[in-house]
Amino acid sequence: MRAGDRDNAAYASACVAELLIGRGELDEAEELLISARRVLRSSDFAVFALFAEIQLARCSLDRGDAETARRALEAVVAEATRVGYAAITLEAGTYLARALAREGAPQDGLEAVAAAVAAAGSDAALYGAAIERARAVCLVALGRRDEALVALEKALASALEQGLLYEQLLIRRARVELTDPGRVQPEELREIERLAQLLGIPS
Repeated sequence: MRAGDRDNAAYASACVAELLIGRGELDEAEELLISARRVLRSSDFAVFALFAEIQLARCSLDRGDAETARRALEAVVAEATRVGYAAITLEAGTYLARALAREGAPQDGLEAVAAAVAAAGSDAALYGAAIERARAVCLVALGRRDEALVALEKALASALEQGLLYEQLLIRRARVELTDPGRVQPEELREIERLAQLLGIPS
């Protein structure tokens, strides 16, 4: 900001906001994102404006407002697809699937993931963990618990391969939620606690 580079400063703010969302600090994240989106939309950083809009949709989703999240993410997917931003299309598609599942349309969520993966092409391999976790959310909503657990296993394998600690935490938490309490392994709970402490996220 001191150097006058408002565009990159705004993108950095959006990245900080993404981390704040992971910590559950939604008010702080939204304040940064609203300002960042305004700057990025007025510049040549359109792809980063879409990134900021995805994060704002995440805030809505985490607050339980699936409808607002779904509308925002549908707009992001449409714009990103139109201009060929494959990675943004894919990221938005995974969150759109979760929003649809929460709205009671999990089958549409699975279709949203499939469409995003198809649009992303080879880039989809980089988002394997997020893709499978989104599929798991939809499968759970459809009552297909065993298939959801298989999707989570695939997600965890991808997250471990890429060293994605935050994804590992989310996947392990989801897996515990789907497992009968008496069958949850103590090692899994210890790993969840370790990851949460490492990432500074309440366990």
